[in-house]
Amino acid sequence: MTDALHAANSQNAYALTRCFHPDADVDAWGMLFEGFPGITLWIEKWIIENRVQFTDLLHAWDGSDLAVHTQVHGDGYNGPATLTFSTRGDTISALRITTA
Repeated sequence: MTDALHAANSQNAYALTRCFHPDADVDAWGMLFEGFPGITLWIEKWIIENRVQFTDLLHAWDGSDLAVHTQVHGDGYNGPATLTFSTRGDTISALRITTA
């Protein structure tokens, strides 16, 4: 998850996409993006175009998922959010983003 957050903050779409499993999905505030095509669209439209930055990271591990509580900054949503990561091997299999 550290690599994914670093890639997002660096605005590196390629590196961020590579953090996800090919069958992964992202649920960003109820908008669902599936597989590499959907995740690539989400990254370009919601991370890169909005110049998103994640700061003030706090995390909680429940044994299967990692919840990261963060402040989102950029040209879109600005405020608190919780990013909940599920993994498959070394990749992200699911990411849920909700307002903290």
